[in-house]
Amino acid sequence: MSVLIPVAIAAALLSAAFFMLWRRRNLPEPGKVPAGLPSLSVIIPARNEAASLPLLLADLARQTLKPGEILVVDDASTDATSRLARAGGARVLRIPKGKKPTGWNGKSFACHSGVAKARGSLLLLLDADVRLAPDALASLCTLSRERPLAAFCVQPRHDPASTREQLSAALNVLVLSGTNAFTPLGEAWPPSGAFGPCLWISKKDYQRCGGHGAVRGEILDNLPLGKNIVASGIPLVALQGGSRVRYRMYPGGWTEQNQGWSKSLATGASFSHPAMSIVVGLWITGALCAFGALGQALTFGAHRGPALVCYGAWVLALWRQFRLAGSFHPLLVLCYPLPFAYLLLMQAHSIWMLRVRKQVAWRGRLLPAKGEGR
Repeated sequence: MSVLIPVAIAAALLSAAFFMLWRRRNLPEPGKVPAGLPSLSVIIPARNEAASLPLLLADLARQTLKPGEILVVDDASTDATSRLARAGGARVLRIPKGKKPTGWNGKSFACHSGVAKARGSLLLLLDADVRLAPDALASLCTLSRERPLAAFCVQPRHDPASTREQLSAALNVLVLSGTNAFTPLGEAWPPSGAFGPCLWISKKDYQRCGGHGAVRGEILDNLPLGKNIVASGIPLVALQGGSRVRYRMYPGGWTEQNQGWSKSLATGASFSHPAMSIVVGLWITGALCAFGALGQALTFGAHRGPALVCYGAWVLALWRQFRLAGSFHPLLVLCYPLPFAYLLLMQAHSIWMLRVRKQVAWRGRLLPAKGEGR
């Protein structure tokens, strides 16, 4: 097969990369906001988060806008999560082991329980591994004042700290673009789901859309929750964390990282819009075609110029995507087939877990694909 055929395919599909992440939409500079917001309850579901939670609580203590309360919901942790939460100034609600009702999966019951105990009329649900710049809450408050009827979800910028975590670059792009929130269509194409690590919503709207009780059996709660928010007529605005909301996703090693991505991919595809699923497929195909064309050209010495130009174009497009999704090493993009190979491996593993084993593992629990939670 002529090298020019995969070159032509890759060149034609380059547009998919730009369509997926056309817009940069970071949290804005904060406007004039009060020093405190008593009506805001920060809710942090946490299971064995002794390593991450103190960092988030310290970030919350440094906020230029102080929330009314910080509530940590300890979901049957076996480490010092509760003790460290209290030491960090948070109110703690502990869910003992075995007390989660039948039919609840993942962190949904912890979130549901936290909202039930929250005193504020505004809710900010944060994952324990999120890190916040000092003006992050002020920025979210500014958005809320500009659009008081909307809910806001933020995908943190990933801070990989190891070579292992660098392999998640393409997966992070997939998460960022999978809600179809950053395409050229803007808000004319509502998000297909919410980002899970950071969600700002009024308690009234949370109850209106059914909250986590309506998605209790889902492996991944944020996507169906976001879908319910939109279906309830509540505007959902998706944002990129930029420099204000960041996280390190899976610091615990290969097992944690593989389980985490398998869990996310196991159900994420079913909530993506069919059109975006097609775009993602074209994106993967185009990137691999560019790599294949380069390998063929270098092996057989034919049409090296077009193959190099095509590969270079994909490198530049993916460099932009990787930088939007996280602080990935600049040289990683030169060998981008490695993150794509890891993406495909995790996709295959998630299909095997979902279709064959009919369960996924996460944080010491087996989450059934269907049926009752354990």
